[in-house]
Amino acid sequence: MKKLANLVNIRLKHLTKDRRQTRLGLTEATLIPAISELANSLKSLESFIQLGHSARKSIQTYLNHSHHIFSDKAKFSDAIRLSHEAASKTHKQNEDLLFEMEFALNDSMDCIKALESLVINAESTPVSEIITSAQDLARNSTNLIGGFSLPDFKSDPIIYAKGNLALAIATNCLLLMSSEIGKRNSNKGIELKIDEKKTTVELIFTSVDLNETKILNVVNKLNGLITSEMPSLKLRSDGAQLILEFNIVVNKSESFGSFNKYIQKHTTKFKLGVNGTPDT
Repeated sequence: MKKLANLVNIRLKHLTKDRRQTRLGLTEATLIPAISELANSLKSLESFIQLGHSARKSIQTYLNHSHHIFSDKAKFSDAIRLSHEAASKTHKQNEDLLFEMEFALNDSMDCIKALESLVINAESTPVSEIITSAQDLARNSTNLIGGFSLPDFKSDPIIYAKGNLALAIATNCLLLMSSEIGKRNSNKGIELKIDEKKTTVELIFTSVDLNETKILNVVNKLNGLITSEMPSLKLRSDGAQLILEFNIVVNKSESFGSFNKYIQKHTTKFKLGVNGTPDT
């Protein structure tokens, strides 16, 4: 009976995993057209803002000419000049609001691009895309604790993992760390270093406000969010460092070059004599 119960538990575990994967696939299929529609709507808003800038420039030209004309106080009444000043102030307010709308729209478009990366089921993704998308998605939280600055991407390796999965983990990492830092009312932010090795790349997250215990707490919470096995990803803490280690796609040309070096190193060196025989 005990053996049978264990077999039933294993079967239920596989069924639950398959059901979660099916739900994830349905969610992705639903989200992709919705995000595309939202992106198109934002592009329409971008066109309206550009029209607003064109109108702003035309109005500004008119106001500049009017200011030059109305500068002759003897020819125009105070009421006309006061109306012109009021119109100029209103135009400046509208100009400021237009720029604020443009900045907000750009932020929204960045988030949409990050969401597109999240739902696209890609098997390999450059590290830079994962990190920049995670920065966009977690921006509201990281801005409250001093920000999250991007590191220098020297070679930008491609990780062997689904882009949506890697992005979700990196984003949740930033969100959980921001939450812990926020409890200390700090604004020193989060730092990231990239350590590229031969077959893996390590994303090393740190913060001066998070000690070893706090980092371990974040790691445990992240592990609780991961419901499936991921051979290409290792999540661990090392002191006050949170480390995401991904397998990387090895460049074929580099592999071939290494193979040639190996052959050259282990092949017997010899010279050919005059008659074509090896001259050792």
